[in-house]
Amino acid sequence: MSFFSVTPGEHYGYRKSRSLGTSVQHIEVIAKAKPGVWKVKFIDGPNAGLTDFVRTGTIAVRWAEAEAFTKDELLLLKVLEAADAQEGHGDETIVTAINSVLEATGDWGYLRSYSNRVGHVPIEAARRILRRARLDPDPLKLDPVSFVDRDGNLNLTFEACLRLAQSFARAEPDTVLTHLEADERDYMERYGDRAYMVQAHSKDKAAHALAREWTEAPEADRRMNYELDELHRVAVGGIEKLHSRFSEIDQQKTHEIQRLRGLILSAADELRSLGAEDKADRLLLALNRPARPQKK
Repeated sequence: MSFFSVTPGEHYGYRKSRSLGTSVQHIEVIAKAKPGVWKVKFIDGPNAGLTDFVRTGTIAVRWAEAEAFTKDELLLLKVLEAADAQEGHGDETIVTAINSVLEATGDWGYLRSYSNRVGHVPIEAARRILRRARLDPDPLKLDPVSFVDRDGNLNLTFEACLRLAQSFARAEPDTVLTHLEADERDYMERYGDRAYMVQAHSKDKAAHALAREWTEAPEADRRMNYELDELHRVAVGGIEKLHSRFSEIDQQKTHEIQRLRGLILSAADELRSLGAEDKADRLLLALNRPARPQKK
């Protein structure tokens, strides 16, 4: 949902309860009373015309967006109600596997809100993921209670996120496997086998194993992909080192040639100052004579 700052003189929607779907009252912020507390004037409702002090957390939305805000919350309640009836939303391994697979798309938002029951992804990004997953490109057909909120994000139930992740894993197994292997290599480079991180990483490994199953790639193929990725990484690293070494050698040669050329020019100037102009000219001609082509 949108984030905003509170400004004196502006109008907002206020509500004492933070429960989803609770109606908001129209207020005008008069001034900041102290950190986290504002003096406001009620514009409508039973307290219309009265002033009071309210906390920042009770100022829910800019008044111009209040209607869209309320509509979003009512639709979100339907998503949460549907998700509550779905199995698995409390399983951290499945949730991590979903996020790991969909992060491989480069377009995913997150499945973390409201106890892992709601997924968020920008609507255009959702269309791209659906096409790559070989599903209907209309995001609203993925989930009967899905909706696009006022910020342009598609809101999905846990089960819809699971279906999307599994479909993408089957459609682009190499993309997913490469992402998982890169994530695990990054972990090893950062933490290695440090004891305090082993338990946390074991949870990620369980999720990655589940994600690999969703790709439906045989175990032999998955291992081959890993070995090929490792060989590619080593080969690229070796080539980069060789390139760096040869570049260094070329720079040394260029510097030496420039140094010797400078010495010859200085010698020619010295000969000319001693009256040996003909020797100086021959030296300069020899220096600038085109190189002979090498015989094959």
